[in-house]
Amino acid sequence: MSKGIISYIVLFTILVLLQVMVLNNISVMGYGIPLLYIYFILVLPAALSPNWVITFGFLLGLSVDVFCDTPGMNALASTVTSALRQPMLSIYMSREDVPVTVPSAHSLGMGVFLKYALVMVFIQNVLIYTIEAFSFFHYLTLLLRIVSGTFLSFILIVGIESLKLSKSEK
Repeated sequence: MSKGIISYIVLFTILVLLQVMVLNNISVMGYGIPLLYIYFILVLPAALSPNWVITFGFLLGLSVDVFCDTPGMNALASTVTSALRQPMLSIYMSREDVPVTVPSAHSLGMGVFLKYALVMVFIQNVLIYTIEAFSFFHYLTLLLRIVSGTFLSFILIVGIESLKLSKSEK
């Protein structure tokens, strides 16, 4: 097996276990939960077929659902987010970069990667918390959960990318 494939399998496993065992127990005053597992979708190779990205997104969400007893919420949100990944990448990447680039702060630049990550994390959080609430009656609570979850998830992703960037500069 390729070294790249093994590293993605390890990343997938670590993110699911981290989400299930640690991050689901963290919240901001009972509202937002960091959804770090979306990082796996963000850093899949840009040249990867959208069908594979959607399949991996579904499997990622399903894995979290199985361990968290959330019947299909994460699978649905991850699948939709995975489907929206390619259009988001085309907004933030030039055509020449697509065959060789893995989206990261190193390859795209920190500013571009942060914009891309923020939009994707926001989409994931909107989907998760809207599916969970299944109504718009308590829209202020829903908005607070979306904003706080997006903030926590984004901060964790920025931390990971900063560590990776500082490692690559050494």
